[in-house]
Amino acid sequence: AAGCSWGIEKGFWRLPGIYSTAVGFIGGHDCAVDPSHLYVSSGESEHCEAVQAVWDERRLSFADLLRQFWACHDPTQGDQQGRDKGSQYRSGIFCTDEAQAIAARA
Repeated sequence: AAGCSWGIEKGFWRLPGIYSTAVGFIGGHDCAVDPSHLYVSSGESEHCEAVQAVWDERRLSFADLLRQFWACHDPTQGDQQGRDKGSQYRSGIFCTDEAQAIAARA
């Protein structure tokens, strides 16, 4: 999660080894629900916009993904990125395993 998901997704497309990406929402209190953009934009759901990436680990490391993540947004802006304002634009890294979590915190 790093601001408007479409712009972030485009940056990941450029990386060699990316198989696919998908935009959506993550981290809200209604995790079992597929929230609408209108609901997320209201700030009530506590979701943030996110990009899911599927990549070839032989061609692209998780560290490479983290470099792209940090290069494409400014996490010091809090609940916004540029002109996009709202809690859904906050930064966040959602990992699939402990090794990724350790790398993300480094």
